[in-house]
Amino acid sequence: MKEESNYIGIGNPVDIRRDILETSKYTLRNLQLYEDIESLITQKNETISKFENEILELKKLITKLKKIFPKNKIKSNLKKEHKKKINITNSKIIDTSEFEKELNTLENEIESMK
Repeated sequence: MKEESNYIGIGNPVDIRRDILETSKYTLRNLQLYEDIESLITQKNETISKFENEILELKKLITKLKKIFPKNKIKSNLKKEHKKKINITNSKIIDTSEFEKELNTLENEIESMK
């Protein structure tokens, strides 16, 4: 028996090749984007872990500072000092108003002498 060969004709083989090349380009671009996204994700995870480590270190330092500083004395001293400052400023305002009154009376007396 003879070997029979069957050939199937492909219409527009150039168009089909072009389409295949375009799809391969598209898949390569997508693969590159995927690799870029993966690298960004790893960078993000690294920076997050660095920040977490720094936060833990800061918390440790804060607890050390809290142990070093006195607890209640600072608050009460600050309140007292603030009250003193307020009293001092109020008394200065009163004193200046009295001086202004005296100054006005002296000016009036000087004018009357002229």
